[in-house]
Amino acid sequence: MNSTFSKKSGLTLLWLVLVLVTGVEVGAMDAADCAKADGLAATAITDHSAMLSWTSNPNHMMYEVEVRSKGRTPKFKWHSETMENSLMIDGLVPGSMYRFRVKAKCMEGGNSGSTKWHVFETAGMSPNESCPKAEELLAVDITGTHATLTWDGGDYATHFEVEVRSKGRTPTYFFERSQLDNMVIISGLALGGKYQFRVKTKCENGASSGSTKWSAFMTLMDSIPEPDTCPQPMNLEVDSITAHSAQLSWDKVEGSDVYQVILESADSAMSDTIVLMDSIIILAELAPLSNYFVAVRTLCVDGVSEAAVASFETLEDTTEMDTCPAIGNLIVDMITDTSAMVTWDTTEAAVAYDLELREMADSILNGIDSFETVEGSLELTDLKANTTYVVSVTAVCLDEGRSSPVEAEFATTGDMEEDSCVVPTDLEASLQDSSFMLMWSTVDSPTVQLQVRFDDSTSLLLDSILDASTFDFQHPLDDVQYAFRVKTICDSLSSSEYSEWESFPATTIVSAFVCDAPGDFSIDTVGEDFANLSWAGSDTVRYQIQVQTPDSLWGFILDSDSSMTFLTLTDLDQMTDFEVQVRSLCGDENSPYTEWLEFTTNLDSAACEAPTNLSAEMIDDSSALLKWEGSDSLEALVHVESTDSTSLIELNLNSFTGSITVSGLTAGVEYQYRVQNVCDSGDTSGYSYWYAFVLEDTIIAECNEPDSLMIDSVAMDAVLASWHAFDSGHYVYMLMSLDTTMAFEVKDTTADLHLLIDGLSASTPYQLRVKALCIDGESQYTEWLSFTTLDSVGETCDPAEDLILDSVSETMAWISWMGPDSVQYLVEAKTTDTSDTDVISLVSDEPAIHLMDLHPATEYHVSVRTLCNNGDTSEASAYLVFETMEIIIIDTCDTPLPMIDDITMHSAAMSWTSSSPGALYLLEVEQIGLTPYFNLITTSYDTSFLVEGLSPDGDYQWKITAFCSQDAYSECSPWMNFTTLSDSMEVSCPAPSGLAVSEMDENGALLSWDEGTEYIDFEVEVESLDTTAYYGQISIVTEHSISVEGLEAGGLYQFKVNALCNSAEVSEDSDWFEFGGMDTTMVDTAGASRSMVASMAYPNPVQETMIVKMPQTVEDAETIITVTDLTGRIVISEKVDFITEGEMLDFPVGHLREGVYQLLVTSPDRQYRQLVFKGEK
Repeated sequence: MNSTFSKKSGLTLLWLVLVLVTGVEVGAMDAADCAKADGLAATAITDHSAMLSWTSNPNHMMYEVEVRSKGRTPKFKWHSETMENSLMIDGLVPGSMYRFRVKAKCMEGGNSGSTKWHVFETAGMSPNESCPKAEELLAVDITGTHATLTWDGGDYATHFEVEVRSKGRTPTYFFERSQLDNMVIISGLALGGKYQFRVKTKCENGASSGSTKWSAFMTLMDSIPEPDTCPQPMNLEVDSITAHSAQLSWDKVEGSDVYQVILESADSAMSDTIVLMDSIIILAELAPLSNYFVAVRTLCVDGVSEAAVASFETLEDTTEMDTCPAIGNLIVDMITDTSAMVTWDTTEAAVAYDLELREMADSILNGIDSFETVEGSLELTDLKANTTYVVSVTAVCLDEGRSSPVEAEFATTGDMEEDSCVVPTDLEASLQDSSFMLMWSTVDSPTVQLQVRFDDSTSLLLDSILDASTFDFQHPLDDVQYAFRVKTICDSLSSSEYSEWESFPATTIVSAFVCDAPGDFSIDTVGEDFANLSWAGSDTVRYQIQVQTPDSLWGFILDSDSSMTFLTLTDLDQMTDFEVQVRSLCGDENSPYTEWLEFTTNLDSAACEAPTNLSAEMIDDSSALLKWEGSDSLEALVHVESTDSTSLIELNLNSFTGSITVSGLTAGVEYQYRVQNVCDSGDTSGYSYWYAFVLEDTIIAECNEPDSLMIDSVAMDAVLASWHAFDSGHYVYMLMSLDTTMAFEVKDTTADLHLLIDGLSASTPYQLRVKALCIDGESQYTEWLSFTTLDSVGETCDPAEDLILDSVSETMAWISWMGPDSVQYLVEAKTTDTSDTDVISLVSDEPAIHLMDLHPATEYHVSVRTLCNNGDTSEASAYLVFETMEIIIIDTCDTPLPMIDDITMHSAAMSWTSSSPGALYLLEVEQIGLTPYFNLITTSYDTSFLVEGLSPDGDYQWKITAFCSQDAYSECSPWMNFTTLSDSMEVSCPAPSGLAVSEMDENGALLSWDEGTEYIDFEVEVESLDTTAYYGQISIVTEHSISVEGLEAGGLYQFKVNALCNSAEVSEDSDWFEFGGMDTTMVDTAGASRSMVASMAYPNPVQETMIVKMPQTVEDAETIITVTDLTGRIVISEKVDFITEGEMLDFPVGHLREGVYQLLVTSPDRQYRQLVFKGEK
């Protein structure tokens, strides 16, 4: 529990006591005598500096300026005095918060009070800021063999890592590149191939984002452009030629923004390719007096243009040298082991000199340190002893020309001062709660070797190397004498002598007791009228706290029975500066006070409060999930550190979700963490209290073999494989040919979880296995994984696989299988009856077949062969054996009795009694009253069904009908009502709603949905439907709309959306929203026009002929009538140019198998739909 103390309740008495006891004179200078400065401002702000200013006063003589860090910014404290009313400060950290205040000294000798803090933020990216992932990944300008990949990299990106891979059965393609631009054009793709790409961002603070999600795209089936569809750049000119650069320009091609420039040298092997979105470019870093050839092509959506070419020669590099002469007489002297003096003869033309210093190791120059001076000399400091350096000096002239550099080589001395590695001193052992803190002082290096023993023994209890000047010696035995000593380790080759042994405790634990000042004293949280303090100390002592403001001083003592090491100060004044300190009271002895800590209370109740209820969950041997509760903050700053001095670690992390998983920790080590909030107002709270946790060693010296080894893609001469693994840095793979006539074996290592092996032979079987290399050994190999490369003529003609019987009746069967795309299949079916010599032989354009006119109660054997495009025919697949159903004469078809088995917020489990063996049931479910619209009509051979997608607290009704053999069907059951459970908990991350399509033309559309304050970004998936050419796109956007391009005129498409919420949860997907299928004159297919239900077909159910009556609203208009099955496959399609009033259309449907179909009637401005049930003949 927290202790509290009210200032208002005791302030007057404490102040009176202080005055009477200490004789302090109470008085205050009139503010009018020395007024405070005002108008504080920070201007000219850069990454590392800012100009601080304020309004001056004629009575002011001097200003004292104080600058401090704020919030998450690394600690910074700076004081200065100036007679001006402005001051430039540098050495700041980019993207960080600072505050400053000013105190004036007046002519009459008085001082004003300090102003209020003025807060400002430096430009740039904070060192601890996370690098955001790239967004809006798009593949545009796609042809049969090329694609342009683009993305939004954000404001702080320095370069990107792009990865492209093939998918499925597309020939192996693997592309990786690190580049500066947020666009790349890839080539060498396969016609109609499926690919995916992702991007990793590197930011200016050195941080790296994770990879984005894969974004998929597909190339066109034909890459040959029509004549004149990609115009050649015209009027290519090369001008402004110098010794090292030239300007290249051409006329902009209408309708294209992307060009490819190829630069080649006629004098060397230099070649460079540049892609840009402008018709002018400066070619830089060219060689003097060299011949170059340049070619420029237009990159169009449907191909690449012919090249426009030109050649030029650069000038001689003499002009700049003549105008800016080089320095002379470069000398390096006064060389020591850490410094050297560089001097040279200056030139009249030079206004400054640039120096570059490089370290030479094994004849290789490493690193560059740059300096600038206007003098003819410069002292180099902080050099390494016994090291060779190269220094170069370049003159900089008035016309911004530069001379040629002049270099000199020198070596620092290797002499070291005697006793440079000094023995540690000031050894001391200080008693803590249940341990001794061992302390010492070092001069040269913080690295030491510590030894601890019993004082009367030569056997060591501890021998460890530390990077610290303290060590917490845990759990000493009472009345036992110990001793420790320390030596300094300066580098890998030198160390000091050991210190003398230091004994502890002197006699007993009690006699060694020292009254230490509280440690780790901090201000954890500050509000409008309160502040939380905490410190480290013993619960056997009392503590005295003092608090002061510019106008008062007061204090109090915490009782020893409270055993508190934290405190809440309450009833403080708003917007007031406070200072606080604490000391230990140990009976007859008191410790010194800690240093004063300063804080300022907030203005109002909108304070940024520190997080509470810290916890650590899901702890294993290397990670832990840290969680906390707090106010509605934009961001939380998490500080994690180890408490074990033998395993030092300190992490500063950012979280936006109220939790964070910390990895890379050490098993068996104790850690602690604390959290502070960055609130909507921009203010930063104080830190929470520390929370400690220990990592358990759940995995001990295990080196597990990789799992899930799989072949991702196979080509004629290459294979791409991948696997999963845990806690391993490298892997050994072995590839072996199974062709006995061709000996082939490869064994190598990789650090990746994937592997691309090329140089293989076509049509050859291989096997692959992988094992992990761990720190303490290696794992077992995985099992061999076999594969065969493709035929050298093209893709092998693979047989069909995985034949499946989808449904069967007395005389029909539906069969499907897995096989290559864009081929035909030969299907053969025969019986086992030797008297039946009929063999059914059919050709199918898709991997499925509908077998009709079969014999009832008969066993059939079905096999499939692939008919490939090159004229080859595969081997027959394995037989699929099935038996048709027996014809059962049933006189009755009972009405099924409905029952509700289970109801949740979003679903209902239904069942019913059986009407007859093999009956097909038609289930209807719809909403009642004000419940959101819901209508489901489906069939099932089972006597149960789970209805999903219902609304919480919704009212519904349902009924069931049975269709038995021999044209018999039952009556419908009575409507049965039910209500879903109420949603008592608000969905923390609901799926986006209100999906709509607008601004649709022949090639694109604007997709939109409702926005919400709980959403951070959205993932949008768009795909084609039915017979429309393949289209697929997955994009992540922050707006609640997206424009899609490259659609097919009249094509059918659908899209759905999910969202990432502020709670870090990802919502469910929205329902699919269908659009398209209209003429290009239609501009809006959203809303009711896509969901109008009409009664158009009869009879329903239907057996032989379906009669469709046209709605009146489509009269005298071109209309498309389509019928699709439940998979979306079109089984009937007819276009009618004109409809007259009262006209009815007949459609034969006897060839269709029984089931539910959807009838669509589409006109230029409307679409109607109806579900139709096809019964058995």
